[in-house]
Amino acid sequence: MLEEYCCAKLKLKGVNYDAGSVMYFNWRPDFDPKTVIREIEIIKNDLHCNAIRITGLDINRLIASTQIALKQGLEVWLCPTVWNKKQDQTLAYTQRVAESAEKLRREYPESLAFVVGGELSLFMNGILEAKTWWRE
Repeated sequence: MLEEYCCAKLKLKGVNYDAGSVMYFNWRPDFDPKTVIREIEIIKNDLHCNAIRITGLDINRLIASTQIALKQGLEVWLCPTVWNKKQDQTLAYTQRVAESAEKLRREYPESLAFVVGGELSLFMNGILEAKTWWRE
């Protein structure tokens, strides 16, 4: 009964999709759009999600994954991820991703959210004293 009540109240149900985060190595070295389409179909149809958070470093991969998810009717939370960079580098990267995502935002204004600043205290150099997020 409680589960039915809670699930009925949730408007969004989603998962994180990594389009290729990079920290010391690329967690997803191969990026095949056909595979991305199939994986996002699984997220939507088999996992019954209506939302997806897309993370990664490469701007082309982020935009391609976002476009695929939007075309499949998912709400997308686009979350560009860059680690161990200085504040000015992080800002410049974030601006480039935002500029690339703007066309999609205009086409899908109710379905695309641009998420920035998540965990900057850990992943961006200069907020806490350390060289990397490992705190070396």
